[in-house]
Amino acid sequence: MKVGIIAPIKMLRNYCTTSVQYYLPGLLENEEYREFYSTLPKGTTKIMDCRKPIWRGKPEDLEICKLGCDLQPNYIILPSLMFNPEETVKVGRKYASKLNCLNSKLIACLEGTTKKEVLDCAKSLGGFSGYAIPSHLYSICKKIPRSKLTIYIENYSKYNELEGLNGILVTSLPVRLGLQGRLLSDYLPSPSSLTFYEREDKYPLVVEKNIKEDINFYGE
Repeated sequence: MKVGIIAPIKMLRNYCTTSVQYYLPGLLENEEYREFYSTLPKGTTKIMDCRKPIWRGKPEDLEICKLGCDLQPNYIILPSLMFNPEETVKVGRKYASKLNCLNSKLIACLEGTTKKEVLDCAKSLGGFSGYAIPSHLYSICKKIPRSKLTIYIENYSKYNELEGLNGILVTSLPVRLGLQGRLLSDYLPSPSSLTFYEREDKYPLVVEKNIKEDINFYGE
């Protein structure tokens, strides 16, 4: 499993140092955020997720997503509607028909309230290069049969909940815990969602230790 770290804008250079980088197009209006993701080293795997930068992942405006294509992402995660597979299929196909990013592969984000709904959603969106599974689905469905690539979006429960699976994990959990002075093993209660504009970094050594342990756990 390859790991990409999600961090507040002011901490990107300190903590987002792996070969996988994940960005939200709605944040690119921030000069510092855009500058970081537009100057990544050659060979970096860039993932653009077409969702708004809020916990309930609503679709980002299509025109903003088109602007995000300027950074030439390797993968584009299509938008979804939380727990709503029917609308997810509709919005995913709509954005796929409009996003003609050069050399970018499209990844279908899945939704559903049962394993059957998630698998049916995957079947309906099976023509793309892979699947993205958001963290609120992990208790329902973590693995899609015969998928070409699976991108796991976030950890909210615990750092090792995806043990034994393959693909890419993008996560802010090591940072969110570290900002509170907590180690990965101290994951309960779950820390609050990431605040991209957080500026205070009281425990950098704890954050760095968490990131290192997370990467080592998944064996990148």
